[in-house]
Amino acid sequence: MTLAGANWTPPGHMQVMRSEDEWSTPPPLNEETGSAFGWFDRAFSGYQNGLIFDYGDWEARDIEAMFKRGYKARQIEQALSLPIMGAEHTINPIKGDSGEAEFINEYWATDPFNGGCDTSLREIIDLNTSAFSYKRAYWELVYAEGKGDFEGKTVYDTVAWRPQTTCRLAYEPQTGKMRGFEQEAFYIGPEITKSQFPIYIPTQRAYVYLHGKRRDPLHGTSEMEIPYWCYKTTQRLLFLWFQFLEGVSLPRTIVKANDQGVASGIARQIAALKSSGVLPIAVPGDPNSVAVDVLDLSGKGADQFQAVITWLDQAAVNSVLAGFLNLTNVEKSGGSYALSNDQSDFFLQTRQADAREMEQSIRRDLFGPLIRYNFGPGARIPEFKFAPLNTEDKTLSVEMLQALMRSKDPQLIPSDFVGQLAKQVADYLGMDGDKVEQSFAQAAAKFEAIQTAAAQAEAKAAALANNPLPNSPTASSIGVPANAAPNTANAAKVAGAVMLANAAVRGAQADKAGVRMTPSQRRALQALSGKK
Repeated sequence: MTLAGANWTPPGHMQVMRSEDEWSTPPPLNEETGSAFGWFDRAFSGYQNGLIFDYGDWEARDIEAMFKRGYKARQIEQALSLPIMGAEHTINPIKGDSGEAEFINEYWATDPFNGGCDTSLREIIDLNTSAFSYKRAYWELVYAEGKGDFEGKTVYDTVAWRPQTTCRLAYEPQTGKMRGFEQEAFYIGPEITKSQFPIYIPTQRAYVYLHGKRRDPLHGTSEMEIPYWCYKTTQRLLFLWFQFLEGVSLPRTIVKANDQGVASGIARQIAALKSSGVLPIAVPGDPNSVAVDVLDLSGKGADQFQAVITWLDQAAVNSVLAGFLNLTNVEKSGGSYALSNDQSDFFLQTRQADAREMEQSIRRDLFGPLIRYNFGPGARIPEFKFAPLNTEDKTLSVEMLQALMRSKDPQLIPSDFVGQLAKQVADYLGMDGDKVEQSFAQAAAKFEAIQTAAAQAEAKAAALANNPLPNSPTASSIGVPANAAPNTANAAKVAGAVMLANAAVRGAQADKAGVRMTPSQRRALQALSGKK
């Protein structure tokens, strides 16, 4: 083999395969030789008990401080989190489900007093959005024996929140696979005497939501990295600006006189006045007259500070594609409110992508252990889904449902599709989507039963028309001309058969009630029963 123009022989442990043999050889099982760690990970990592711990998450405390002081940072954080916090969600079965979805739905819908989790699913979702800023959200899974409807099951007693400022991820040294986390637990009260630092939370009891894995699957990413830099730069500019304002806000007084001694004396008298006072001055025009002026030092320095701070605010919101947040800025130069709709729609698409990432995390790492312990390793983990965040998607769903309800051929539309669409629209409108879906399912079942009965009646009527019974009305007797078209004549036969059947039914009802039948009813009943 030649490498860079030189003869090179691969080491003995390397096996070079020809292209035609690559896919004909069985693959090695359970073999992973690469590493997920990058060049700079070594500087911020620690090794203990066979695991690597990430000590590079120092910015969590700085970001927490930023949210307490940074007006623009708090605005961005709310724009990132609130759409997902306010979104509806569903738990749906997948193919092969044997009760797993029903169990998960019932468990998270049950209050803690009746055996449910002490931490609600909504609370977990809300706190998971903090990972948009801190990269990660740490939880400790506390298991317990089920109570009430969940007796005999293994459930969560609570899913306990752990602050990002005290936690560090743990990895396998070679592959970089996540293996729980450790926490610098700070006890309060009598527990303060404990010295268990740090506390290790193993994989079995750890749930960590890692945000931004598309950019950094090992450590996660923060949406606030550029806003944090803008915040720090703005703080420095504000310090300089306030110093400038402090200097220009106090007036500088100039005393003009023909003699320096006279000017200095007048200046001392003015300085002694402090906030107020009366100072006699020579009349202007006299050779020894004195002029007192104010020195203006303001200039346009303040405008330059404001321009830089405005640029930093714009850069912060643009970094998360939330430029519409600055549309209400009265100092903003240029731009148009007409762009707001397009900007907000595109921003919501980014929020929808983050929602999909959170869906997978909740399904795999939160629902997965419950399903595994209660249904076995081959069980199906239900699907967790957020509703669409974009209002245009909701409007489209409402319009589609309206069109389907006005359809002239409803039997051509799958009832399951209509039911799920109705549930989705009901959720948008704040209604009970499950009840609406059940109502649609019941209505679909009734409609299907009516369709089946109608088809059976039509088949029987057609059979009677092709084989007329004795005493059934003829076409001419119900007003159909003899030269009528074949379709009309067949319709007359069907109508005659139906009339005969109706007369027979009324005769049977009259006979059962002890009422004398009319001659026509008696003839119809005899014709259908075959009796004379």
